[in-house]
Amino acid sequence: MPNPKSDVQPDHISYFKFIGRVIGKALFEGCNLECYFVRSMYKMMIGQKLNFKDLEDYDNNLYTGLNWCLQPENDVEALYECFSTQLDFFGRTEEIDLIPGGRDIDVTNDNKELYVERKSYFHLYKSV
Repeated sequence: MPNPKSDVQPDHISYFKFIGRVIGKALFEGCNLECYFVRSMYKMMIGQKLNFKDLEDYDNNLYTGLNWCLQPENDVEALYECFSTQLDFFGRTEEIDLIPGGRDIDVTNDNKELYVERKSYFHLYKSV
């Protein structure tokens, strides 16, 4: 997956464009490349929708934690989470709301499915 911090390099889009052309040329020429994408990247390339299960290949620890939240016997209220996530940008932490006003909305056992869906969506689509 592309690194969400790649924008520190001003020409980062041109690098993505270049590697896309190299991969396209290799596919066109029938060459095998010794590089692999996570499943969600392949699905994005062919226009398929991503789902929660795709998070497992992208970030296994996050997938395991969110999957734990979905289990009916687990009490997510003990985690004291809210509908926001934190990203580290080279030592500077930024809090991002997963829904409008998310940092003020606690995750409960009633809304944990929405939390998992929004956090998965953010990491699979928005953060890359």
